[in-house]
Amino acid sequence: MKQLYYLIIILFVASLGTNAQNAMRREGKIKVIVNGDTLRNPWAGGFHAPQFCEVDIDNDGLKDLAVLNRGILASGATSHGFKILTFKNVGSNGQIAYNHMPEWEALFPPLMFWIKMDDLNCDGVTDLIASNQSQYPSLIWFEGKRTANDLIYFEYRDTLITSDVFAPVGLSRIHYPGVSDLDRDGDLEFVNFGDFGTFVMYNNTAIETSGSCQDTVGHEIAANCWGDFNVTASGVNLNAVCPFKTGPEPNDNGAGSGRHNGGALLLIDLDGDNDDDAIYSDIDKSNLFALYNGGDSSYAVIDAVDNNFPSYDIPARITYYPLAFAIDANNDGKKDILAAPSDALNSSSKNATWLYENISTNDSIKLQLKQTDFLEDGMIELGTGAFPVFVDVNGDSLIDLVVGNNGYFRDSLILTAQLALFINVGTPEVPVFELVDDDWLNFSAYYPAETIMTLRPTFGDIDGDGDLDLFLGDTSGYVMFFEDTSSAGNPMAFAAPQRRYFDMYAGKYSAPFIYDVNGDGLLDFLIGNRSGRVRYFENRGTLATPQFDPVPTNSLFGAVNASTALSLFGYSAPIITTLDSTGQLYLLTGNEEGRIYGYEFNPDSIYTGSFNQVFDNYSDIDAGERTAITIADVTNDGKPEMIVGNYRGGLSFYTLSDTIEDILPPVSVGADIARAVGLTLAPNPTTGDVLFTVSGLLPNQPATYSVTSVLGAVVFTGNIQAPSENWSTVIRFDQFPAGLYIVNLSQGSMSKSIKLIKY
Repeated sequence: MKQLYYLIIILFVASLGTNAQNAMRREGKIKVIVNGDTLRNPWAGGFHAPQFCEVDIDNDGLKDLAVLNRGILASGATSHGFKILTFKNVGSNGQIAYNHMPEWEALFPPLMFWIKMDDLNCDGVTDLIASNQSQYPSLIWFEGKRTANDLIYFEYRDTLITSDVFAPVGLSRIHYPGVSDLDRDGDLEFVNFGDFGTFVMYNNTAIETSGSCQDTVGHEIAANCWGDFNVTASGVNLNAVCPFKTGPEPNDNGAGSGRHNGGALLLIDLDGDNDDDAIYSDIDKSNLFALYNGGDSSYAVIDAVDNNFPSYDIPARITYYPLAFAIDANNDGKKDILAAPSDALNSSSKNATWLYENISTNDSIKLQLKQTDFLEDGMIELGTGAFPVFVDVNGDSLIDLVVGNNGYFRDSLILTAQLALFINVGTPEVPVFELVDDDWLNFSAYYPAETIMTLRPTFGDIDGDGDLDLFLGDTSGYVMFFEDTSSAGNPMAFAAPQRRYFDMYAGKYSAPFIYDVNGDGLLDFLIGNRSGRVRYFENRGTLATPQFDPVPTNSLFGAVNASTALSLFGYSAPIITTLDSTGQLYLLTGNEEGRIYGYEFNPDSIYTGSFNQVFDNYSDIDAGERTAITIADVTNDGKPEMIVGNYRGGLSFYTLSDTIEDILPPVSVGADIARAVGLTLAPNPTTGDVLFTVSGLLPNQPATYSVTSVLGAVVFTGNIQAPSENWSTVIRFDQFPAGLYIVNLSQGSMSKSIKLIKY
């Protein structure tokens, strides 16, 4: 039975009735059970260094959530990996209830580093304030607007400039600024970490200069030592002597001058006296500081500090560099506080978002810890990294799910990897996955004697005995082998592992996949790695006695390369599968930026030569960085389902779209594409208006866009004259018939395309 199942995974779409590749769409209805509870948002994809913003996305009067998860790409040159998740607030008074809405995510522009959301121009619609993506980060403003069906979208407006020195408002990609109407005049000010451990206040001069903040946003430095305090490695110091009271801050290059690495502020009235206090967090620490303002709204003086906020309850301990966010999580009209880590490389992803409920009976804020897994408790969350594979573990002919991870953080910041086992407790047509073991095969027992990271599982009958053996890649670059000692149709049972199977070395972060590559009836290995290449190891043995050389048969299999010019590595994770009724085999692989690459598998090019790349982002899937995929027909309807894992430690579920569409050929890459031009359409699919948003354009250089039908007929064209780096417009699609369209953007040698479905 298991042998038959293995073949079904590889060849699952023999009757789809079309010669075109098939697109996948998000599916959130497949149930997942953890600890007896059905998860609310199992396939949301997990959190990692999340930043929470309240915003009424659908204009229903309830504040929804936009959550930016910080990426870890070493280059810092691309917004891929900095993943926005959106959640609709469906709670009532006193109730916490959010539903994941992935279709809203395209309403947001590509973002990096940090975001804040508030009404900057006083028009009643929430705006988006963010760090830009340049080498010299500053504050950029996206104005919030509404589509015809009341969904919010964001149009790039400006890089905010200080009026006194005509320089960008200095808001670093590392620090997290405070945003509030500090002087209570109706417009928003900014406070950001500066040199010498002090905080710089940028006063909004809109009201003072024009009497209105609509379309007259302007800022000037009003205080270089807001609150008359500073911070050093030892903590918060009150009554600080400011080295200068006016003018922009000079660079501090002197050793021992008191300069500190940085921190973050949440400006909020904690004591109910109608001026802003602050919650401060330090880049080097795991606690929160409450800074109480003994001054007033015209001049802040921080004169009291709670060094372990909230010391009157359970103080926050977030590893590392916590950020604080004010949201009304339970819809009772009072601001609650969230605390979550912001260090994407050195922080926990599981049980890392703490919710403090505001239980005050007056205008002050009094907090009580409610949970340490806000929204995480409703989704699959496996620490950092998620590498899924479909397989029947217990022999009941239902497809189960095994997921390896990069690791869970220990207190010492050591990552230890584990396997999670989800058993399918549903039916052949309606799968239901239940987590039965989050440490399957007991990998946590290896610690502290040794640390194993980044477990990437795959299964195959390597010895021809009718059952499926387990193979695991990890950071070492070798492959672990677990022989299944059961028999076909019975639950898996494994012998002790062989740690370096045939000493096959594929490169760090090995990601194995088993397939009969050369068609000789023996299962071979394809192994991805951190470089983004795929290594082919040919089985030179027999059906019962496999034999592999320790060096690859082909180190550049198919010339597959999952890395890009904007990513330092590739993190390839290959599988081979069919996608249409032609029987054509494709090699799919995730990559570091979160894309899914696809190549036509060509048996004539397995030893030398290259495969034809047919798409550089299958189905335009945006699941977050370091994607890994598994595909099988888990609903027994003759159509494929796909699960995509990501570095955030979560999973996303996809099913075949009702619309069969051609997949675009690879985008032609010109010299200026390295600027990471972003192109989004929202909503997509659509029945009417579509927000067309572009980022990363060359300023003052003409650009064009066009809309073509799937048959190539041009139905709409437009020009972007003297654009800024970011640009958006609304395209009317209600006049076009239902079908598939291609929206293309061109500027110079750069060309980028995206598919749009009109219902």
